[in-house]
Amino acid sequence: MNKCLFIDRDGTINKFNLGYNYKIEHIQLIPGVDKLIAEFCKRGYKILVITNQGGIACGLYTEEDLHTVNEYIATLLAPAGGRIDKVYYCPHHAQEGIGKLKVECSCRKPGNLLLEQAIAEYDADVSKSLFLGDNFTDMQCAQKSNVAFYPIGFKKVITTSQGFRTEISEYTDELIESILNFADGLITD
Repeated sequence: MNKCLFIDRDGTINKFNLGYNYKIEHIQLIPGVDKLIAEFCKRGYKILVITNQGGIACGLYTEEDLHTVNEYIATLLAPAGGRIDKVYYCPHHAQEGIGKLKVECSCRKPGNLLLEQAIAEYDADVSKSLFLGDNFTDMQCAQKSNVAFYPIGFKKVITTSQGFRTEISEYTDELIESILNFADGLITD
C-alpha cells in the first residue's frame, strides 16, 4: 500500500486568482509549494491532484487546455524535486454547464468519486495519507473517504463565485514543517 498526498490544485498549488485558471499565463505557483511537494516526494508519497474543473462544462476551456496547464505546473515543480503522479479532475458543472457535462455527479467535490478512484488506482493506505485543500468542499470530500484533511489557510475565509474557500499567500518553512509533522503523525508503524 502507498502513502498518498491528495492535493487540490487551484488555491492550493497555484494561486486562485481568476476563478478558472486555464491558461499557462494564469498559473502562479504559491511560493513554497514546490518545496512542500518535493518533501512529500522524498518521503515516498504519491502526489495525486483532485480538482474540480467545471470551466470545461461551461465551455470556457477544453480538456486539452487543462492538460497543457497541468503539464506546465509539473514543469514548475520539477526543479525542486517535486512531481505530480496523476491529476484527477471533474469536468462537470450542474448549474452552469452546457450539454452533456451539465449534470449532477459524484466526482465534483464535495463528492468523493475521484478520490475513491485515486485510492483504488494507487492502492492508497488512507490511514497514512492526507488531503491538502483550501476549500470546504475539499474537506468534505476527504471526510467522505476517511482521509485525514489538513486545512490550508482556513484562518482567512473568502467568498468567491465558486463558494467559500480560504486563501494562502505562501507556504512558509513553518507551515511546511507543520504539514509534514501532521503527516508524520499519521504514520504509526
